[in-house]
Amino acid sequence: MNCNRTAWVVLAVVLGPAFCAGDESASVPGGAVATLVEGGRATCSIVVAAPGAQRPAEELATYLLKISGASIPVVPAAAGVAGFRVVVGGRTAGDIEVDATTWEGMSRDGYVIRSSPSALLLTGKTELGMFYAVDAFLEKQCGVRWFMPGDLGEVVPKMDAVRIGRLDETGRPVFRMRWVGRGEWARRNRMNVGVGAEGEFKVKWFVHTFDSLLPPETYGAAHPEYYALVGGKRAAPKGKGDQVQLCTSNLEVIREVAANSIRLKDADPTLDMISVDPMDNLSFCECENCRALDEPGAETNNSLTRRLLIFYNAVAEIVGRKYPDLLLKSIAYLSYVAPPVDAKVRVSSNSVIQFCRFICHNHALTDPGCPYNREYNKYIQGWRQIAGNVAIYEYYYKCSWLELPWPIVHTLRTDIPYFQKLGMFGVATQYGANLGSNGLDYYVAAKLTWDPSLDVDALVADFCTRFYAGASAPMLEYYRTLEDAAVASGVHIARQRSYAEVVALFTLELLAKLDACLTRAESAAGGAASPADSATLRARLELVRTSLEYTEACAEYLRVLAALRKDEDAPWISAALAAQAAEVGAPHVERIRTILNRGKALGATGGPETSYMTRLLDPAGVLRNWDIPEIGFGEKGKSRQKKDWLAESGREPMAPPRPATFAVWLFGNDFDSDDVQSEHDVWLINTAGEKVKIGVLAPVGDAGDKADKCYVIGGLSAAEYPRDKLALVVTDAGGSWTVSTVFGVYVMPDEPGLTSVAATERLTRDLNSVRIASLGFIESADRGMDCGDAKELRLEIELAARPGE
Repeated sequence: MNCNRTAWVVLAVVLGPAFCAGDESASVPGGAVATLVEGGRATCSIVVAAPGAQRPAEELATYLLKISGASIPVVPAAAGVAGFRVVVGGRTAGDIEVDATTWEGMSRDGYVIRSSPSALLLTGKTELGMFYAVDAFLEKQCGVRWFMPGDLGEVVPKMDAVRIGRLDETGRPVFRMRWVGRGEWARRNRMNVGVGAEGEFKVKWFVHTFDSLLPPETYGAAHPEYYALVGGKRAAPKGKGDQVQLCTSNLEVIREVAANSIRLKDADPTLDMISVDPMDNLSFCECENCRALDEPGAETNNSLTRRLLIFYNAVAEIVGRKYPDLLLKSIAYLSYVAPPVDAKVRVSSNSVIQFCRFICHNHALTDPGCPYNREYNKYIQGWRQIAGNVAIYEYYYKCSWLELPWPIVHTLRTDIPYFQKLGMFGVATQYGANLGSNGLDYYVAAKLTWDPSLDVDALVADFCTRFYAGASAPMLEYYRTLEDAAVASGVHIARQRSYAEVVALFTLELLAKLDACLTRAESAAGGAASPADSATLRARLELVRTSLEYTEACAEYLRVLAALRKDEDAPWISAALAAQAAEVGAPHVERIRTILNRGKALGATGGPETSYMTRLLDPAGVLRNWDIPEIGFGEKGKSRQKKDWLAESGREPMAPPRPATFAVWLFGNDFDSDDVQSEHDVWLINTAGEKVKIGVLAPVGDAGDKADKCYVIGGLSAAEYPRDKLALVVTDAGGSWTVSTVFGVYVMPDEPGLTSVAATERLTRDLNSVRIASLGFIESADRGMDCGDAKELRLEIELAARPGE
């Protein structure tokens, strides 16, 4: 790390072709043409030659001081200094002039680097462009790196002399919006959102902004009609914490959202884009006008697309009258991630559709073998056909991956060049302070977002060589081992509940290999050139060690819980099993919490506070949510009928005698009631096709209240209902009750006087006897079937037939 030497900082020699591919650059042969520092003494001046050049010039001086120990004067253009000049800003420097064609064609975040025997010109049209020129020079000509935010992530070579060759480089961005991280680290790696420099691409808000555009605390009381009608009631929100959707068909809502967007631009003329995004839930408006805008023939993933596009276009049309260049960004996500069925629909020219690629990041977007990306790729191409501006919302940090190492370099190398091929407007990603787990990903993503043609193998090798110095070989093996294991596993990461994938990827064998790599790297830290270098390397390795320690703890915890579930006969997680999981999981939870708190303090991992981590640290919740399907990708909820159970258990088909009356047993969790009303009504469809109410869940005075309980609705006439299957509907009253869960529904011979307590005891004590006695049943695995949020749960239960029936 500390090495006093003379550096001939010619681009092609120091870094090789990996860092040259994207920018038009040339390093003319013939050795050094100028000296900036010699023997630790400045032999040049830095000239501030344009408005906005002061801070870039000071950054250059700061880093040249770090590199060489030489304090180089920063002077205004009028100072008339003698000797070699490093000119920051403007079109000319001595005999260097940027021609008009190049200058006029340069974007506000493009830059030019040129040298001659008398001067070095580092320039751009804006402060950001000038920063880029300075930072590109420091990186490519002096070997400076900003691998991670902060001093620990910075690599600055030590040199007695700094000399330059003939340089001619023009930097041009590929994507208009580049958003990987924020602040100085992002800016130094040529990102342009949230970097704190004039000329940046300025975005108001990141995502989920309906409650910012029409704040409930401002509008809720006076205008409840502005907000979603759900379950027959307007939401009546009081504040942003209510996460309420808008009634997007309401013309007043359209006008007010547009007016507030215009006010934002009035207040800040530098705004380039405003986020106009729904909240992060599916409680959309059910009013007649909104539902009338939904598209016939739409499926789960575009069931809400048409109504939202109509809203976005209407807002954009109003805003565009005053500010035609102001962009309004709206996400394609959840039930509106897919484009509309009608391909003739068009998106306004002043709108940006930001496509959320939710899963899977272990396979490339173009991988036809991945069921998720096969659909996502089809969707994104569909959006490109109807929208002029399509950006990507990426998940290079994914909360549902639980702060674990995120080996996605193998997909970054394919996906980001593909985004360029598609002509995408920009790339923005979720980002966290978890550098031990995700640091390499963020760096590679930022580099490729500026220049998708970079050699990724060279990037990773440079990262390991410079960041880990003497420990580079074992750390390169560490990252390669992790990436190779992810590819070989074939798992889809990361789904919303990714517990099964964590166990599948982080095997004991893989964890042992990673530990061996890291142990060799830690041993190498003792051989650093100086105590300071050794301390720096150990601190960098501690980030990875903490991440790995957490990974080991998390994987062990999940393996323990998986073993509890393995031999359980019931397909759901009973209260007894949940209690056992809580007891067994408690020491693991405490260990994980301790590691994460330390990891958060170091910046190695996130902490244990997020909703996803809270779910992880609930052992019973982990079991209940072990393998939830991702709706909209052809995955079916796991359920089974009586015939399935008979086949799985090797039993002969059987059916009890057909009774004149029967009962329906509904077993689940958290069926509630208050003094006057039950949370749910229960209905059957009779032989005439009519919907007949047969009972309630839970009866007044017999609420389940977060407990597992079986309710019996008896006295039902068999003659009134179909003989081969029963269609059952559970409706929800809406309101403040929490969501109930149905584990199983059993059609049973009628037993007058049977109580819910007795039925619950029988079912939990001897489930198979209930199955055998039933006329038919349907059971749902693990998490059960949700029933709540004013939605209906519809089930069909096949009834067993006796021979001759």
